[in-house]
Amino acid sequence: FSISDGNQVWVINKLRCSHQTVADIIKEIMKRPLLGQNIKFDLKFTYRDFGLLPSSILFDTEIASRVVHSEKLRHHALGDIMSRELGILLDKTLQKSNWGSIILTYDQIKYSALDTLLLPKLMRSLVTKLNKNPHAYNSNKESPFFKIWGCSNRVLQLEMSLLPVFIKMESMGFFLDNAMAATLYKQSLDKEN
Repeated sequence: FSISDGNQVWVINKLRCSHQTVADIIKEIMKRPLLGQNIKFDLKFTYRDFGLLPSSILFDTEIASRVVHSEKLRHHALGDIMSRELGILLDKTLQKSNWGSIILTYDQIKYSALDTLLLPKLMRSLVTKLNKNPHAYNSNKESPFFKIWGCSNRVLQLEMSLLPVFIKMESMGFFLDNAMAATLYKQSLDKEN
């Protein structure tokens, strides 16, 4: 997988390194603010395989695109967002190549890094739109999220702060009080009638 802090890009093939080496690398990366496209997808693997979640502030361009375009658009894959926001057409043919191989090709590594290298420019474009939205609930300029990413949109800030929670829930599930759920369900049926 590839991940960025907005300045550096790391392309990690966990099949080529020892479990401990990859864990140590990821542990250091997780201390930095992280920028990614559908970052939850990669972070679910770091949580599942290494028990690691970021202790930093996250920015996901897919979620930012969803907040910017709300219900107007349904396509938020990286190629769609890059084309729409920056006019950049990404060649996604390598997306379906063998990423489970111990040895990644030069083209696969380049492909993975290029996607991530373009994210800061994409993030700046999305942040400009998020900050201009007159309907947005904007936070103060002292928030850590604003200081790192320059984005004052509270909806996006909330989404980003909840990513680690969603990762845990999707990985482990969550506890449900069956008796309380049954009671609430019955109450909702009673209100309908």
